[in-house]
Amino acid sequence: MRQKDELRLIALGEFLRYHRDQLHWTMRDVTQKTGFGQPWISEVERGLRCPDIFSLMRLAKVLRISTRLMAYELDAILMDVKDAPPKAPQAPKPPKPPKAPPPIPP
Repeated sequence: MRQKDELRLIALGEFLRYHRDQLHWTMRDVTQKTGFGQPWISEVERGLRCPDIFSLMRLAKVLRISTRLMAYELDAILMDVKDAPPKAPQAPKPPKPPKAPPPIPP
C-alpha cells in the first residue's frame, strides 16, 4: 500500500477513535453495538484495515457521527492539494505590440 493511502487510513482511524472516546466507550462497547469483532475495530482505528462504505456508515451511525460530518471528514482525508487534478494549461499570452516610435519634431 502506498504511503499516502496508509496515512489516510490512519487519519480515518484517528477520527473514529476520537468520536468513540468522546462517548467514553471502549472497543467492546462498539463491538456490542455494531456486531463487528474487536480485532476488526482495532485494526480500523490503527489504520491497518480499510472498511467498506457500508461498514463505515454503520460505525458512523453507532458513534453518532452525522452523515454530513462523515462526508466532510472523508473529503478532507481523501482530497488534499497534492491529489487535486492538474490545472488545464493556459494559452500563452499574446505578445505586446511594439511601442510607437516617438513623433518627429517639425
